[in-house]
Amino acid sequence: TSSTARITAEPTAPSAERITYILYPNPTPEGKVYLQPALPYDSYLLMNLAGRIVRNTFEAGVLKELDLSGLASGVYILISQGPEGCRQFKIIKQ
Repeated sequence: TSSTARITAEPTAPSAERITYILYPNPTPEGKVYLQPALPYDSYLLMNLAGRIVRNTFEAGVLKELDLSGLASGVYILISQGPEGCRQFKIIKQ
């Protein structure tokens, strides 16, 4: 069954506030993960546990959902760099 992961991301920027992000469903059976609230970023990357980068972008934006449907089942780490500093999230694709 899918569940909701509540993740309090510790900011690395000294003046950034602590924000709790909800990623759901996590684990994701179909590949789509939604972020609440949306995550502002300057860049982000998604890598598997072997350290291979499977997706990245260097254009600023706001991440509301992430589609992992084209990726193999497994554990992925989302790393974002933005106004709140560096944030990391663990996402499981079934």
